[in-house]
Amino acid sequence: MKQLINDLFNYYSMQIIYEDDFRRFFQMRKGMTEEEIDELWIDAQQLGIVSVGAEIVNGKVKIVLWRPEDFEEPPREELEKLLERKTK
Repeated sequence: MKQLINDLFNYYSMQIIYEDDFRRFFQMRKGMTEEEIDELWIDAQQLGIVSVGAEIVNGKVKIVLWRPEDFEEPPREELEKLLERKTK
């Protein structure tokens, strides 16, 4: 799965990918179905391979994703542990 995500980022040569581009890449370049693309999106996020957020472009909200390591973000597990400690 990580290799698929790396292929995506290498193809676009960008650190932030729009959801539309994510879907287009996996449909056109990898021949995946919408269901497979949805599963990849969810699994990659749950495993911490990508982070998901939103960006405003021309007054419209666009869903984006990025690899945390590209922005030197701590791994998801570390963030969860920190949040657990703060709520206790």
